[in-house]
Amino acid sequence: MNTLTIKNTKEVRLFEDIEFRAEDEDGKKYISGYALKFGMESKDLGGFREIIEPSSLDGADLSDVVALFNHNMNYVLARKNDTVDTLQLVVDETGLYYRFEVDEEISYVKDLYLNIRKGNINKSSFAFRIKEDGQTWTKRDSDYLRTITSFKGIYDVSPVTNPAYDNTDSAVRAFEEFKESNPIQTPKKEITNLNELKLKLAIA
Repeated sequence: MNTLTIKNTKEVRLFEDIEFRAEDEDGKKYISGYALKFGMESKDLGGFREIIEPSSLDGADLSDVVALFNHNMNYVLARKNDTVDTLQLVVDETGLYYRFEVDEEISYVKDLYLNIRKGNINKSSFAFRIKEDGQTWTKRDSDYLRTITSFKGIYDVSPVTNPAYDNTDSAVRAFEEFKESNPIQTPKKEITNLNELKLKLAIA
């Protein structure tokens, strides 16, 4: 396992199995789900897979997180910072949970709620940065595993329709750097012929 220092670049990652919900409670409507889950290995992201450690959010910057639809700043759903508290964020044993009340006076928020109820939208994504030395890479038999050990910050959580990408340039660059510094070793050919073995020993 190798630690790799990376540049402070924002990444976006998709989670499909998120237990996303649109629910009614005490006459109010809410949208809730997990932006990320710990210990869940991702699908193949292009030669590597990814997993998030439970301690990765310890000390991460959550001071200004916005809930967006499709990561679009024109479709703000809720926000949590020093002056606004319409977005609930909870780090638990599963991951980073978020919840917000549906403001039916905002048409796109109401439409999102209805689409989630119907199952038309069932994926969630989040934007983040990783600390320097906040990831490790492990070479495995058939692929590589990127373990996120420490987030610098989480910046938005987004219900998404059909994201076009799961990985980002920075993750791919980090992966390529790791492969260059840890080349795959070609196994030595086994010597099965006794005469060949004697010849090699004689040369040595």
